[in-house]
Amino acid sequence: MLSYMAEKPTEASSAMRRWRLILLGLVLLLGVAACAHPVEGVAAPAHQPSRASSVLDPDGAERDIAAQFEDTFGVASEISCTQRMHVITGAQYECTGRTDDGEGLTIRVVITDAVSASYTWEIV
Repeated sequence: MLSYMAEKPTEASSAMRRWRLILLGLVLLLGVAACAHPVEGVAAPAHQPSRASSVLDPDGAERDIAAQFEDTFGVASEISCTQRMHVITGAQYECTGRTDDGEGLTIRVVITDAVSASYTWEIV
């Protein structure tokens, strides 16, 4: 007859188990953060601002947003970004535009990473 007698967990094994759970939680959290992306906006290619100005190139942003808008919605648009878009993480700016169908647009641009000058945009 086989019998199994469970060992009483020691304080050291409990501490090790806690550290493993903490480590697993951190790995999962980092994995989720790495996979996260905006649902409504479309990630734009990063525009590197000039080192002196740290401002997004409005012509490049307008061109990229219009191209992505057409790719996403199947209609061309003309976009105008008149604000100086300083590259500060979390900064938000508005651009305006009009589709080739005549619909007016307001686009919110959010700087997501100041180091790479990455941004997302969404229709508001």
